[in-house]
Amino acid sequence: MASTEPALLQAKQKLAERFEMKDFGELHFLLGMAIKRNSDSLSINQQPFIKQILSKFGMESCNPVSTPAGTDEKLLKSDGSKSVDAKLYQSIVGSLLYLAVGTRPDIAHSVGVLSKFNSCPTVTHLTAAKRVF
Repeated sequence: MASTEPALLQAKQKLAERFEMKDFGELHFLLGMAIKRNSDSLSINQQPFIKQILSKFGMESCNPVSTPAGTDEKLLKSDGSKSVDAKLYQSIVGSLLYLAVGTRPDIAHSVGVLSKFNSCPTVTHLTAAKRVF
């Protein structure tokens, strides 16, 4: 889709009449999402953000797994394991939630389950969160 299409130019002109704006050209990156557009397709991914959070949480060299959660794993509020830093856990879960909402619906259920333990996370919960990475 070329930016010289009449309908697009007309829309930009109408917006410019009402709002102060600048046209920076074709969009390539927005809110942590890389955007690629061809003549007949649009693709969105969060690879830069994924690399950033893997680095932030020291998970750059983590091993891949086939599922974001263990198939026989049942997380409990009080599982007997040691408590971990709640802010660290919440930061991990928040980052994963942003991915799930943006471009990774395949991890949404696992992240939703992990978010239940934001107030009192344990080592077991943190390990489960790291598995999603």
